[in-house]
Amino acid sequence: MSADPTDAELAGFNTLANVMTWAGMLGDPADNATAPGSLIAGMGAVPTTHPRAVGGIPTPDFGILIDNWGIPQPDQAGVAQPTLAPTPIQRAQALLFGRACRIRAGFQQTLAAAAAAAVKAPPATPPTTLSDRVKLSEVTNQADTREVARLTPTELDTCYKNYKQTYEEYPSEDDEASAEQLAAYAFLLKNDEQYADFAIFGPQAIRLMRKLRMRGMNFSTGGELVPVEIGGPPSYHLWSKCFACLRTCLISHKAVPLGALEAYKSHICDYHDRYGKECWHLIYQSDVRMRQEQMERTRRRLSDEHAVATTSGHTTKFEPSRPFAMVYAEATKETSWWKKEVEDPCMLLLTKTAKLGNLLGEDARIESEHQRGASSVADGGLFPGGGPRGNTRVRAGTGGSGSDNPPPPKDRKKHHNLNAEGVYATNRSNIACCPEFQHSACSRTVGANGRCSGGCHQCNRCLSKDHGADGCTKDPPSPIRPGKGRGKGKGKGGGKGGGGGYRQQY
Repeated sequence: MSADPTDAELAGFNTLANVMTWAGMLGDPADNATAPGSLIAGMGAVPTTHPRAVGGIPTPDFGILIDNWGIPQPDQAGVAQPTLAPTPIQRAQALLFGRACRIRAGFQQTLAAAAAAAVKAPPATPPTTLSDRVKLSEVTNQADTREVARLTPTELDTCYKNYKQTYEEYPSEDDEASAEQLAAYAFLLKNDEQYADFAIFGPQAIRLMRKLRMRGMNFSTGGELVPVEIGGPPSYHLWSKCFACLRTCLISHKAVPLGALEAYKSHICDYHDRYGKECWHLIYQSDVRMRQEQMERTRRRLSDEHAVATTSGHTTKFEPSRPFAMVYAEATKETSWWKKEVEDPCMLLLTKTAKLGNLLGEDARIESEHQRGASSVADGGLFPGGGPRGNTRVRAGTGGSGSDNPPPPKDRKKHHNLNAEGVYATNRSNIACCPEFQHSACSRTVGANGRCSGGCHQCNRCLSKDHGADGCTKDPPSPIRPGKGRGKGKGKGGGKGGGGGYRQQY
């Protein structure tokens, strides 16, 4: 005998009383003092209610109803008797009753029907495991959260054959691209992308991936743990090794001709030879901006020009199927762009007209030579010549970098200043307090020194690093009021001690 009703039995289920009889529940369904009667009354139904009404009750809700089900007992000698809980058999019969109602209403299959459907269904495709995917955040860009499929052995063989066709030999150990890097570039080129972050993209990719997984974590302003960013190559020598790996990927996918790639590498090398290692951070910054930003602008321009030309019955050297072949060739010809991004800033730095910290942005971090190893994993890399703000560099208006941030303060005297609103404008190191941090709204990267590009993460009321002004429970500092200056010199401000100035109250 099956636990489920047969088709013939289902056809006869027209009332709840019919289903209860099939489930073996004893008693008059119309009598609330019986098991079937009390269950029907608890559901707010009557014996003649159609089973579809009970079948529409969600299974979890029906289970709760059974858990709370009680069978009232008749009074004895005028004394009310306690309600009895159903016996295990009565409970099992009630659950069979509910299952039969769901089957009758079409909300549930019988065991036999479910087994037949499982036999007819095609075998499920095994889920793709993590090892079958490549995380771009570990291969080409630390900020890219996408995952891509690996290449098949045949596709990898084709890549190596393309490289050998160009160089007449396979890549050397230092120039060889890993299977993950080739898979990442197959995806990027298909989506008209080509940028690789040389902080994580380079030779010996397996070692770099391990370094990424072992890097440290910092707390964000929202209290979440986020990975520490790894800096890029601190010298042209290391950069050239990373570029060699990039060249291998682009040649293996026939994306860019060898001549254009060598011309670009020579262009960066010429700048390094001309301005020296003191300007390497500026040169690397321009390389990052060219490959990540300017090349995309060039691709769009060349694509639009090609579309206009073909519409008019003409053509151009641009190949839509491999757009970066011409993009790399055009990159070294954009003299005005390179002058703005490299030549002018380097001259300002070498003539000591501007400090390195004022010429750098936050989009091209590099590690110092001695931190290229294990120490950079823990602290995310520091930057040589990063200016008075340590890890934070300010993008100035010179050299085409563009910034609204003021240059680093020159006065390093240990003091802090109250502004006209009665809060501290700076901390005791004369570093401005980040305004967004006061409202727990700062989303910028915070360095190991507790500062972002907007200033230090300290409360501007009590200078605590644990909270902003919104969460401060301490009394605000004494407001600034007009008074006598602190100095005793004469002739300043029209009177002794600089009368008419402001005095800070501590």
